[in-house]
Amino acid sequence: MLGIVLVTGEFRHGTITPTFLVTPVRERVLAAKLAFGVAGGIALAVLALLIVAAVAVPWLLALGDPLSLDGDTVQKAAEVVLQAALWAALGVAIGAAVQGQVAALLGTLIWVLVAETLISALLSVLDLDRVARFLPNAALSAVVGEGADDRLTFVPALLVSLGWIALVGTIGLVRTQRTDIT
Repeated sequence: MLGIVLVTGEFRHGTITPTFLVTPVRERVLAAKLAFGVAGGIALAVLALLIVAAVAVPWLLALGDPLSLDGDTVQKAAEVVLQAALWAALGVAIGAAVQGQVAALLGTLIWVLVAETLISALLSVLDLDRVARFLPNAALSAVVGEGADDRLTFVPALLVSLGWIALVGTIGLVRTQRTDIT
């Protein structure tokens, strides 16, 4: 959502015109928004992990449970931070491709919560279950090991996620370059 709002907010409020007047190379504007969106996604994920730790550590200590910060815990936290960065990058790409804030936000939510689930079910009926692993939400979820039992492993999930970001980002870049801003 952060990435989408970061791009579409300027289109919605009309501030994209002065932005492109100051920086007429639109690729630079989108690159800056991408960098800021990814940094914001990382910051929000780290903040969320810190809040979870602030709640969980005293609770577990009060219960007398042992605490350990092992390699698996650190790896899982790093995967969560990476997933947040990927989602933010995809959000920027979607925002650039759609440019309408409401349409981008609702469309993304409908895709993630409804459409991809229905497509996965249809693929299952057609005995193409393994194809559903390559859909955007399934691939991004597999980066942290979430999803179906036959999900992609980490590296393929990361590569497929980056592919989706590149595809939607290219569409967004072309659309942004061709959009008449007045």
